[in-house]
Amino acid sequence: GELVAHILKEYEIDAVVTDYRFPGMDMNGIKLMEEIKSVNPSVPVIVISGASGADLPERCLKAGASAFLRKPIDIELLIDKLEAIGAGKKG
Repeated sequence: GELVAHILKEYEIDAVVTDYRFPGMDMNGIKLMEEIKSVNPSVPVIVISGASGADLPERCLKAGASAFLRKPIDIELLIDKLEAIGAGKKG
């Protein structure tokens, strides 16, 4: 919580790419995204996962993810998603 808020306030973040699972932590990609959006709702979040839950992509998108990608990640698809949300473009 505090670290997320600090990073988002201290740095200009174009986008966040996060895994859904954080083994050993009381955190997942949706909880992280909620923390990010509570500090800066405009930061796009892409969630990635190797989890097999059929409803996981829908849950992440409903929670505010800009995209959901399954592992193994196709790097070209990730780049396309980042470009589509405007990551790295300064106006």
